[in-house]
Amino acid sequence: MVVHDTALAQNVVISNIYAPAQLRHKEYFWEHLIELNNVIDSPWCLISDLNEIGAPNEKRGGITPADSKFKRLNHFLEAINAESVPVDGRLFTWRRRIHTNLIYERLDRAIARKDWLNIYPQAFELHGNFTCSDHCPIILSTTIEYDR
Repeated sequence: MVVHDTALAQNVVISNIYAPAQLRHKEYFWEHLIELNNVIDSPWCLISDLNEIGAPNEKRGGITPADSKFKRLNHFLEAINAESVPVDGRLFTWRRRIHTNLIYERLDRAIARKDWLNIYPQAFELHGNFTCSDHCPIILSTTIEYDR
């Protein structure tokens, strides 16, 4: 969606993305997002269930992920000149019990290109409570005046 920030008289693009969980669909998905980056000419932020983690600390419980698990997300961030928006509070956005293991991961996140972060340098994300889903909601704040 295109959002017009009236205070800054600036348009930005915010996309909600749901990434495939199946490995066989991931390569095409990430390539498509990189191509999309080339046509979005306004500052861009994605709020997404990416079904990926970016670092070992973004998973707790279960099998330790291989380093290759982080490549797709980190390659994408580098390719579009973006970074994950900092988190205030609890890091994990997904949880599930698999056999006897309770597993937590940061599968959902806000990602912003540098052009968007230059407009909102104080931006951060909060994670709501787990309720009826195994995912929790993401709350994106663009100002430090948000009551934490």
